[in-house]
Amino acid sequence: MPKQILISTLGLSPGVVTGAYFLLEREGYGRIDQIVAITSKSGSANVCKEMINATFDLLDERPDYLQLTAIQAETVHDAQMSQKFTDFVLKKLQEYGRSHDKLFINVSGGRKSMVAGTITAVQKFLALNPKRIDDVHVFHLELLDDSIEANGIVTNLSKLPFAERQLYMNPPVGVMSLIELPILPLLTKPRELWGTLFEYAVGAYLLEQPDFNNVRFHFYPAAWQGKKGLGEVDVYAVQTEPGEGWPYVLDRSRLLTLLTQRFNLGELYSLTWDLAIEPDEVGGDTRTLYAQNLISYLQRREILPDLLAACQEKRRKGAKEGEDTNWHTAVQQLPLLLVECKLREEQPENRPVTHKEVQKLVNKMQALQTAESRQVDGWLVSNTHLVEPEALELVQAHGVQLWQATLPANWQEMPDWPINQLTPIETLWA
Repeated sequence: MPKQILISTLGLSPGVVTGAYFLLEREGYGRIDQIVAITSKSGSANVCKEMINATFDLLDERPDYLQLTAIQAETVHDAQMSQKFTDFVLKKLQEYGRSHDKLFINVSGGRKSMVAGTITAVQKFLALNPKRIDDVHVFHLELLDDSIEANGIVTNLSKLPFAERQLYMNPPVGVMSLIELPILPLLTKPRELWGTLFEYAVGAYLLEQPDFNNVRFHFYPAAWQGKKGLGEVDVYAVQTEPGEGWPYVLDRSRLLTLLTQRFNLGELYSLTWDLAIEPDEVGGDTRTLYAQNLISYLQRREILPDLLAACQEKRRKGAKEGEDTNWHTAVQQLPLLLVECKLREEQPENRPVTHKEVQKLVNKMQALQTAESRQVDGWLVSNTHLVEPEALELVQAHGVQLWQATLPANWQEMPDWPINQLTPIETLWA
């Protein structure tokens, strides 16, 4: 099992650190063994540390937590201080890079100068260690509930009871999302980056299509922990339409998002009464917390379908044009897409897709499908239109889709490039 560390900038919002930890595990990145927060000298630093440790103490198996002060000042106020902060972060990346297989860098906390210094340090680390590019993930947290950010600073949290504080230290599902930032090492020969740039170009193409969301690069699903020979997924995405012929599985995060978007707190109370349940039995004094508790309450009693029927009935008359009022479909778990990207740097017209390349993708599809009981589709994207006969048999047997990417004519001379079009390879043979 890979040894993984979360390194996070930290300002006045301790939930930035704990929220990142919980979200990484929730979204399938696997167990985080150690967490290191990097901050500046501040009177609130020790209070943040106490709150973070108290939250992790609630876990049966808590991660190791360490809080480091990068500079002896409250802010990065000049170029010299900025250099000192960057050098400190780089030193820690080198140190933890030797002892950990995966480094997750969260740049959501602290001032912009700390964020900039951290990203610069990551670039320098990858310039010194270019082979580690697949092991480093940089991301920030996007909060979908403005109240979490507004009330999550340490001075406000100090006034709250411990239980209520956990709403901000470990926000409910659907309140925040993980945004991964593509990053490339400096001082690397352009040719060595072509494969990575091709993967980013494929991911960027998917982001522009309405059929996909939650696109990630170099993703290692937690379901693969302990399995050898699978490696990472070049590009991973969640499809926006349910799969056909698969058993119905409810997606709790989608249900929570819909409940909080389409009902206020009073309407949620009304829904609860419609189900012959007293709101006090559910608990929660905010819309998000109450909705999360309601889902858990009904799931334990195996009556979540009753909630979906009640939601559909209440919103049927008031639905806006184009709004999906079929709640059973709207909260159905969606299929996954795994994409292998195979760039032919030279003579793509003479280098077909191989049986080995397709088999590698099929192995990943089967492993994830077995682990999650979920539809998993596979694409192999290349800039060649040729396929080995043995590879074609494998493609047809497992439903893999082959695509040829159309690149700009001078792509090898460009620092990055768009994919102009993806064409199903089988249509090129017609």
